[in-house]
Amino acid sequence: MFFLTRPLTFAAAGLFRLSPLVGVSAWHAVVRRPPTHGWWLAAWTASAALIVLMAVVERRCSTRDRSFHGGMLVIAASTSSRWIVPDLLLVPASLLFAQAIACLIALGSDPAQEFQELVHAFYRHRLSS
Repeated sequence: MFFLTRPLTFAAAGLFRLSPLVGVSAWHAVVRRPPTHGWWLAAWTASAALIVLMAVVERRCSTRDRSFHGGMLVIAASTSSRWIVPDLLLVPASLLFAQAIACLIALGSDPAQEFQELVHAFYRHRLSS
């Protein structure tokens, strides 16, 4: 496994959960005027809701033998090209996509099995062997 796989996995998980705060900060940098307190409160509330949502998703998409985080590591390793620059762009993007899909999968009847099928799909189409 490439040495950046685990740090990129944790960074993508944090970015997904805190994306509303990142979005408000990026908006502040582009627009050049500070967001109101209402925007910050909404961003903090949305981030807290995403943290709770992902805790539920992790529980529903995990089994005793196969954890959600283990599946995310397999997805990260599968999309890794073993080159640093493409990995810094490709791995977080694929992990953000996989987390969003996992949120939808968690709504289904057998989310653990469907999540493992998602992991296997990434593994079958991996970039390097």
